[in-house]
Amino acid sequence: MRALSAFTGIGGFDLGLQEAGIEVVDQIEFEAHCQAILRRHFPTANLMGDITDVHGSDLSDGIDVATAGFPCQNTSIGAPHRLGLAGPKSSKFFDFVRLLQEYQRVIADARPRWVVIENPPGILKSNSGRDMATVVRCVEELGYGWAYRVVDGRHLGSAQRRPRVLLVGHRADDPPPA
Repeated sequence: MRALSAFTGIGGFDLGLQEAGIEVVDQIEFEAHCQAILRRHFPTANLMGDITDVHGSDLSDGIDVATAGFPCQNTSIGAPHRLGLAGPKSSKFFDFVRLLQEYQRVIADARPRWVVIENPPGILKSNSGRDMATVVRCVEELGYGWAYRVVDGRHLGSAQRRPRVLLVGHRADDPPPA
């Protein structure tokens, strides 16, 4: 299997994918210091910068999994003005959606079998829950069935409490595994 990692950071999703035997072929990360780490740890991945400059035609063929831990600065509970998905950072989620739409058009109606989206739990309450509803609607419009859970990293070996919303989407035309 092959993966696209958007908003890659320093490669947390990527490391997990790699350990599961999934090859990360495309990474999208804006921050220069993160890019330096990614180049060192994932030298064969196609590393791209600002997601607003990336198009479906820039992505590798045969992507099976697309991940996105999109910026949470505007949806987090501690955000000063809590603009939600309308904010300048968190609105980058829509660039991820656009990218998947373009990829589907460019690569002969192809789309990844799986989509995994991560964000802090503030997304559930942002704009009275409407922002999470928007994320879910976008995933459905892309043709995925979905489920989400709040998972706390402390139960997975992390030394700190780190709850995260994980939304997993699976292509609706591809029978999901039990």
